Amino acid sequence: MTNESVIRSTSQAWKFYAFNILSLMSVFVIVVAAVYFPTSKWQTTFLSIFGGLLACIGFFIALSIQCPKCQSRWWKLSLNKPVSSRAHAKLMSMKACPCCDFPQNKSA
Repeated sequence: MTNESVIRSTSQAWKFYAFNILSLMSVFVIVVAAVYFPTSKWQTTFLSIFGGLLACIGFFIALSIQCPKCQSRWWKLSLNKPVSSRAHAKLMSMKACPCCDFPQNKSA
């Protein structure tokens, strides 16, 4: 438990994993639509809309990852830093909230 990130300790890791799974599923659905139904306009349109909806749902789930104390949105904060391919790794390895130092800050 010494390597426990604050996201895991607040039981929000499922949101991060749901975002990743839904993002991959949306790409898969859109690629299937383009490859297997290139001439069928309604099937391609339906599957593309479905893939977009999956991506939107994943985005809003990831956006709901927040600090239980100060309500700062951790996923948004990790993406606001300078562009890095390690934004997700940084998010999952956070030991405390960057805004209020939750859970180390036991006062207040």
